[in-house]
Amino acid sequence: MKERLLIALILFVSATIFLTACTNPEPEKEHNTMEGFVAKVDGRVVLVVSGLEGNLKEMTEKEIINKAYQSAYFTFNEEVANIKQGDQVKVWYDAIDKSLPASGSGTKIELIDK
Repeated sequence: MKERLLIALILFVSATIFLTACTNPEPEKEHNTMEGFVAKVDGRVVLVVSGLEGNLKEMTEKEIINKAYQSAYFTFNEEVANIKQGDQVKVWYDAIDKSLPASGSGTKIELIDK
């Protein structure tokens, strides 16, 4: 009787471990990203905004931040090249704060062709 109970326990534990190992509880997440338009470029710092209508060149920085749905300053380790005001971009970042506008540490910036 004890042997059967021990075998049943071993089978139960083995099945539980197997089923737990085979399930993926959370799909792989995309890295932290933000898509939007470049409102300002200053060396290593880029202001990216989304949900904004109108010509960015005709607005002040404060107007852009106030009218945008989302805005964030991203600081990169190196000076940002080949990116200019009005470009549509995707930014990858490590962390971002929740201030308005937000600010974060960018790891990569890429032009979006649309």
